[in-house]
Amino acid sequence: MESILSIADSFFILNDILINDDKAILLTNDQLPESREAQFNLPHRCLTIKARPVHATERVLGVWITLQRSDKFIIQQIKQEISQVCNTLKYKKVTDKQLLYVFNTVVIPRLEYHSQLVFLSEDLCSTLMAPFKKLFKHKLNLNQYIPNAILSTNLLYNFHFLYEVKVHSMFTNLVCLLNDPNLASLIIKIRLRQLQTHLHLAQCPLID
Repeated sequence: MESILSIADSFFILNDILINDDKAILLTNDQLPESREAQFNLPHRCLTIKARPVHATERVLGVWITLQRSDKFIIQQIKQEISQVCNTLKYKKVTDKQLLYVFNTVVIPRLEYHSQLVFLSEDLCSTLMAPFKKLFKHKLNLNQYIPNAILSTNLLYNFHFLYEVKVHSMFTNLVCLLNDPNLASLIIKIRLRQLQTHLHLAQCPLID
């Protein structure tokens, strides 16, 4: 860790970049009862970083990161964001095209970005999107029990569903990683080989 921080610090000094060390956070898998400080001796200075316990959640570029395999916090975020959007648009005089534009180009990309580190099942995504689909049907004076296929068909609205967008995004990221000329591609291939061995498959899991 000190070696990595030393290289980064040398780069910042070389390019005259000022870094706010007070905002630096170290996520650790140690079973810490609370946050504590970690000291690092760099060539040019001594750096102190706050070390957070394993259950802590930190926000990095709008994405919440935690070392625990818990999706509850992100799911709650998605629920709040959808609820906020629905409450805002509920009493607005908007057309179906305007509502569709807000959903497909604003809401869905935001939700996909915030949840990019977790995988949400199709049933969960459908449950999370239920309030917006209900609002959309209400604006169209449609019965709420009308099949959602009417919304998603290309012949009508081409309503983007969160699950399909996430699957497409994850597949795109996987293809980029597999074609990466650096270490990322090798790591992905090793993980695929480990998965193949664990599942006792005759060929790569990506081959149908």
